[in-house]
Amino acid sequence: MKKETDVILPKFDSTTKIIIFTHGGGRFGNQMFSYAHLLAFSLEHKDIDFINIACWEYSDLLTAKCTNSICSRCLDRKCYYSWYLLHLFCKYLSIKNNTTLKNIIIHLLYFYGGNYFAKYYHAQSLLVKKPWINETLLAAKILPSLDLADPESFNLINQANITFLSGWEICDWKLVEKHQIEIRNSLQINHKYTEISLSFISNLRKEYNLIIGIMIRQGDYQQWEGGKYYFTTQQYVDRINQINGILQYQGKIGFVIASDTKQELSVFNNPNIHCTTGIAGGQGHYIESLVQLSLCDAVVSPPSSFSMWATFLGNIPFVSLNTSEQIITQEQLMHNSWLDFISTKC
Repeated sequence: MKKETDVILPKFDSTTKIIIFTHGGGRFGNQMFSYAHLLAFSLEHKDIDFINIACWEYSDLLTAKCTNSICSRCLDRKCYYSWYLLHLFCKYLSIKNNTTLKNIIIHLLYFYGGNYFAKYYHAQSLLVKKPWINETLLAAKILPSLDLADPESFNLINQANITFLSGWEICDWKLVEKHQIEIRNSLQINHKYTEISLSFISNLRKEYNLIIGIMIRQGDYQQWEGGKYYFTTQQYVDRINQINGILQYQGKIGFVIASDTKQELSVFNNPNIHCTTGIAGGQGHYIESLVQLSLCDAVVSPPSSFSMWATFLGNIPFVSLNTSEQIITQEQLMHNSWLDFISTKC
């Protein structure tokens, strides 16, 4: 028998549930893959929506479609407008992911979703592994992982009307593969960068039968994991010469070089090598490098979310450069799917 002192919870609202993804670490490439998983999950489960706060600082790099103007698939217009106002506040004050004010906003959101009374208004805060913010200060339930393919993950998200979520390895590659066309359409790069890139590659297409993209990653990779994927510029040149020999029977081969560090072009000493307009030290925006790589016939790169996102957008082969002695094959250059490599990383 119910006592007068018993707590009576409000009736659970079964309308659209919303995930607020706040942060997961990394720069553009990592943020786009987090976005892709959330979007795939939301497309698969129509009653679960999401807003991706972590991508707000990159929203100007994406097309200005209403579906992603604040990095959202939000169907609830009232919810959309309230978050849109916060997005504008962050945008025009240049509040980026690693700023103190952005951290304060995130802590307030997690307090809203993670305090004792949140259960009464059906909110929750979930933290997966360790993101870039100090998780000990967040009011959140800490999870070792969150596999979106697991029915238990769906049940967990479905427990609340609003879920604040952050962390690494929140993914379901099968759903990304299933919804890849819709994801590409939703996450196209802003036309002002694609127009420059289309013109750049179109001119090269007049001269070459095949164009291979090469991503030189030297900045942070010199120290990351003891320099595991750091290669000298000469070692990249050696791989280019190797690829040219493998594909020479296909006709004239051109190479498009993107790099996160300024390169001494005389080292390449090859008229068939061209730098992206967004190369470090160049005049263009770095996102132009990503678009131009996506327009190549294949991309060769150390494991990097930036270059892998380019191959995803272009739906072209990706060859992971893992060692300086690696022998690249024609089969890899012609047929390696982006999914062959990337699905092993989560």
